[in-house]
Amino acid sequence: QSDLQSVSVSGVNGAIPLSDMSSAIGKTLVVGLTPGQIVTQGALTASPVPGTGFRVVAALLPPGRVPTGLSPGSAVDVLAAPPSASTNASPGQLSNPQVLASGIQVLSIGSPASSSAAGGTGTQVSLLVPASSANEVAEYAAAGEVVLVQAPVGGGK
Repeated sequence: QSDLQSVSVSGVNGAIPLSDMSSAIGKTLVVGLTPGQIVTQGALTASPVPGTGFRVVAALLPPGRVPTGLSPGSAVDVLAAPPSASTNASPGQLSNPQVLASGIQVLSIGSPASSSAAGGTGTQVSLLVPASSANEVAEYAAAGEVVLVQAPVGGGK
């Protein structure tokens, strides 16, 4: 609370009045703040991400491994894919892909241009993965051997 100060503002939707600041105590910011930034209700959560039992895994995926139209909140299955340069994938690898994790929530997705500006080529995706499979998904992602398959809304098959 000592990090906060009161200022007069108008036209800021969701700004927390000083009289309600106690409602923000104990909550987690979901965005980084800069000095002087107005704290809004949308910047706070009582359920921090990742929650207990989950990890956030980053993947920089080459073209063709991220469905078009994927957005934050989408559900995906994460599959192990043969390396991009591999021409030696066996029919067994292709007809029975290894599912690393299913029903995974997309937290954020960068544009290919912003990912390229960050030093990579492809699309940067952050995934909310159960802790039990997060390390394996992260290792495959780091090796460039992940493909995302968008799951139906509601998690059906």
